[in-house]
Amino acid sequence: MTTKQTQLRQIAEVRRMFRDGEAERVRRGAGISQSELARTIGVASSTVSLWESGDRVPRASVALLCWQILSTLRGLGPREDDAQTTRRES
Repeated sequence: MTTKQTQLRQIAEVRRMFRDGEAERVRRGAGISQSELARTIGVASSTVSLWESGDRVPRASVALLCWQILSTLRGLGPREDDAQTTRRES
């Protein structure tokens, strides 16, 4: 896969994540506020709110940055396996 193809796939994935609510779940799971995410990527917190509500999608250049951040945050939030293990131990 070429670099351009990879980038297009990442842009599409981020837009899907915002549309499906996954981006918000990942962000919240990592304990990051909309304002913190917005500052990190250089947009207003209201912009992140519009993405998460499905009213807008990030432009390509910002979507690529979001993809990098959300991919990193996926590893920081609580995993489903951890939640199930905790429930079993209780």
